[in-house]
Amino acid sequence: MWNGDVWRTIVYLRSQRPDLTVFVLDCDQGLGIVTKKKPADTLPMEATAIKNLTYADLVDNRQAFLNLKPANYFFDFFGIAS
Repeated sequence: MWNGDVWRTIVYLRSQRPDLTVFVLDCDQGLGIVTKKKPADTLPMEATAIKNLTYADLVDNRQAFLNLKPANYFFDFFGIAS
């Protein structure tokens, strides 16, 4: 399945929006979660640099770029009993 450049949106939000918590659940093709909450960490990346990222960059930095979490992290994050 082809997902295009959606991953760049996650990178952009993680680096440019310090008021948002952004992570991706590691399931199927991934599920991006964005909440209005101060994040534990951000990506130190300029917006112009994001445009120049390649898919190879994503492969090499998948965990860090996407703030990848296991699928069951959803329940912990939102305080839901699984």
